[in-house]
Amino acid sequence: LDSVPRWVHDPGMRVLVAESGGVVVGWAMAGPWLRPGAEAGTHVCALTVHPQARRRGAGAGLLAGLVAWTWAGADVLWSIVNTRNEASIALHRRHGFDVVRRIGEYATVTFDGGSGVLLCARRPVGHPTAGPAPGAPVVTGTA
Repeated sequence: LDSVPRWVHDPGMRVLVAESGGVVVGWAMAGPWLRPGAEAGTHVCALTVHPQARRRGAGAGLLAGLVAWTWAGADVLWSIVNTRNEASIALHRRHGFDVVRRIGEYATVTFDGGSGVLLCARRPVGHPTAGPAPGAPVVTGTA
């Protein structure tokens, strides 16, 4: 968490926070993943929602915000998810991600249970390249 202030002020990163009733219930981050073995391009580097706030739209709003930010400057967005996290995989699919392959590790990241999936979303042809997703829950972020 010591790196969060640096990420917030880095124009190559997008950090978002989801709030409900003035309380932070989740956060997400996208940017380059500069570890050996990572695919080139922008990655969902974090997407976490408090267990008591799940399945209420915070994760969808966060992921929609990362996708919209990515499409403003790139055509591909990568993400990795533990295969046990079916809800996150379904959320990613609803936002245009496809499973590329199952993985045992990814760029030095290992998974509880030993298995994850690499997901990829590609900006649709003709998709506008600016602005946050309309109708998303209260999500605040930095440039």
